[in-house]
Amino acid sequence: MRPLGDLTRLITIASRLLPELRRLRRFDPRTDGTEAPDRLVRTLIALGPVFVKLGQILSTRPDLLPSAYIDRLVALQERAPPLDIAVVRNIVETELGHPIDAAFASFDLKPVAAASLAQVHKAQLKDGAEVAVKVQRPGLEALFKRDLDALALGLRLVSWIAPRKLRRINASAFLAEFHRYSIAELDFTEEARVMERFRSKLESESGVRIPRTFPDKTTPRILVMDWVSGMRLAEAAETLDAATRSALVDRLLSMLLKMFVSDGLFHADLHPGNILFHADGTLTLLDFGMHGALSPVERDRFILYWQAVGQHQTARAFHHFSVQTRALPGADHVSFRRRFDELAQAFYAAPSREASLARTYLEMMRAGYRTGFVFPASLMLHAKALTTAEALLFVLAPNARFDEMTRPHVARELAKRLAIATPLRRLTQVLPEFLLIGEIPPYDAIDREWNWPATERMVAGIAKALTASSGRGMRSWLSGALAPLAETHLGDEADDILTATW
Repeated sequence: MRPLGDLTRLITIASRLLPELRRLRRFDPRTDGTEAPDRLVRTLIALGPVFVKLGQILSTRPDLLPSAYIDRLVALQERAPPLDIAVVRNIVETELGHPIDAAFASFDLKPVAAASLAQVHKAQLKDGAEVAVKVQRPGLEALFKRDLDALALGLRLVSWIAPRKLRRINASAFLAEFHRYSIAELDFTEEARVMERFRSKLESESGVRIPRTFPDKTTPRILVMDWVSGMRLAEAAETLDAATRSALVDRLLSMLLKMFVSDGLFHADLHPGNILFHADGTLTLLDFGMHGALSPVERDRFILYWQAVGQHQTARAFHHFSVQTRALPGADHVSFRRRFDELAQAFYAAPSREASLARTYLEMMRAGYRTGFVFPASLMLHAKALTTAEALLFVLAPNARFDEMTRPHVARELAKRLAIATPLRRLTQVLPEFLLIGEIPPYDAIDREWNWPATERMVAGIAKALTASSGRGMRSWLSGALAPLAETHLGDEADDILTATW
C-alpha cells in the first residue's frame, strides 16, 4: 500500500502547489506585488513542516526564484499552536527517563516559541543555570518520511516528462540536499554536535558566543542549551553608541570571514532572528539547523576569486568562478562572460551604500544559471548565506564597503594558505609532467599532503643520476629539454643563443 499512499499524498501536494507554480511562471517583478509570493508562503505552511523547511531551503536558490519570492521565503517563520503541557511533559520524561522535577528545578509550562517542528520552554537546572529546552513535536519522523517519499516519486515522474529541465535546475541534487537537512534537523543530538563544532571553530573569535549544550539532558527529541537574552539587530543599531557599534562590526566581520573564508564551515541562516547582540559589544549565534561546508578546493577557489575581485582582475575572477560550474548542452559561455563583466564593472563603480560584494556574487551565479551553467549546491548555499550575513553589517555600518573591509583578511588568509601549501614542494608534483609531456596537472591531481621524505629521496636520486653524466651529456640533455622552448620564442637565433649560454 505504500506506493499508493505516496501517490495519494503526491496528488494532494500537486493540487496545492501547481497553481502557485503557474503564478510563478507568470510573475513579473516589475509590475507584480507580493500577492503571489505571499500565497506560496501560505500554501507551504498549510502543507506542513516538510514544506516550511522546503521553503527555507528554496530561499537559498535565487537561481530558481525571483527576488520577491526569495524575500518572502527568507522571512518565512512557521508558527504553530503550542503542544498541550501534558504532551510536553510526556516527551521530556520519556526521553530523559525520569520525571521533569528530577531534572529541572523549574520548568515554565508556557512555551516562549512554538513552531511546526518544535517548541521552546525556559527552565532552570538544579544548579541554578537557566536553560532553553527545545522539545520536538511527536510524529514528525513518520510525517517527514511520507512527504519526502512523495516528493521523490514526483521527481521520478517529472524526470520522465521533462528530463532536460530537471538537469538544468539540478533537481536531484537539490532534493538530496533537502533530504539531508530535513533528517538531520529531526535529530537534536546532531544539532548539538554541530553547535560544538562551531564552538570549536570560533573559540579564537573574542566576544562570539555559542550557547552551551548539555549532553546529559539532550536526546534526539529534546535539546537543552544555555538560555541567552540579548538585543535584536534593529535595537542594537539604535541603542548602542558609535564606539560599541564599531567594535561590534569588527567582531562580526572577523567571525563571518572565519566562517565563510577560513574554515568553510558556515551558519547558513544568519538572519537577524538568529543572532543576539549584547550591550558589551559581544554577540551570540542561535539556531544551527541550517549550515553548510565548502570543500578545500571550493574554499581555495573562493579565496582566489575574492582576491582577484579586490585587485579588479575580472578575467582572473571569472576563471575561478566559472571553472566550478557544469556546462549544460547549449550553454552560452560568451553571454555568461559578458554578463559577469557587466556586473563586475557595476560593482566597482557603485558608491559604498550600494556596493554589495555578496549580492554581486549571487547575481553572477544567476547569470551563470540563465546562460546554461549549473553550480554545486554547496556554493549556492554559501553565496546566499554570505548575502544574508553581509546584510547584518550594512545595518550596523551603512556606509561601509564589504570588499574594502575584507581585503586585509583575505590577504592574510592567502598568505597563510601559501605557507601551508609549501609551493616549492608542490613544484615537484608539477615539473615531471611539464618536462615530459608539456602538461600542468589540474588542481585535483595535486596532493595537498604527501610523504615528503619519499619525494626528497626521489629528487636526490634524479640529481645523482644527472650529475653522474658527463658534462657534455648534461649539456646535451638540457639543450634538448630547452630547445623547443627556445625555438618557440627565439626562432632562428635559438641555436646561437644556447651555444653562447653554455
